[in-house]
Amino acid sequence: MMKNVLLFFLALVIGISGYWFSIQYVQSTIKTPSTLPRSIPTEIISYSIKNPPSEALMGTMSSLIGEIQIETRDATEPAKLKNAQSVMQGERVLSAEKGSVRITYGIDTTILLDNDTDVSFTQTLPISIVITQNKGTVTYSQNTDTFPLSVRVRNLLVRLVSGSVTISLEDSDPLIRVVVHGGSVKIAYNNNSFESQVNTLSKGDTMIFDSDARNATIE
Repeated sequence: MMKNVLLFFLALVIGISGYWFSIQYVQSTIKTPSTLPRSIPTEIISYSIKNPPSEALMGTMSSLIGEIQIETRDATEPAKLKNAQSVMQGERVLSAEKGSVRITYGIDTTILLDNDTDVSFTQTLPISIVITQNKGTVTYSQNTDTFPLSVRVRNLLVRLVSGSVTISLEDSDPLIRVVVHGGSVKIAYNNNSFESQVNTLSKGDTMIFDSDARNATIE
């Protein structure tokens, strides 16, 4: 009888001891909040309709003649300008029938809009300025390649290496006229077989590009 009682208490002690050690083991494997790895902050990239990227260049207006309109980044249509103002990336500038305006970037990158012209400033980053010419006549000038300048005209891409070039087109006319006054430009487009074509034009060259037929004639 006494032996059975002793065995009972021995089993009870062993059971209690085992339970206590198991609790201690579980607690030791659970990480406390202080030992949890810290979360890495996620960088949030925001886009502003009203404001361009901080690194974007601002164009300086000058030599305003006649009526000039501007469509700002947060506008739905162009509005008449009363005074010259800076031109931001994503904005659009239009000149009326008897209007013209000059827009300058840096020291020597100049964009001169003739009358009845529509231009969008698609990208104005220091690594590359991209202008979309919708209609009219524009003269682009650049003595250095500080800010690489490219112009998109329908399905034609014109890259000004240096010098001066005038590009003209009308709404109802498929022909685009490119006249090089100085320096050189590179022309790129896809022909009617969608094969890439690249040409280099130099001072005195004139190219007529048919945006419907996708072919070019150099004079």
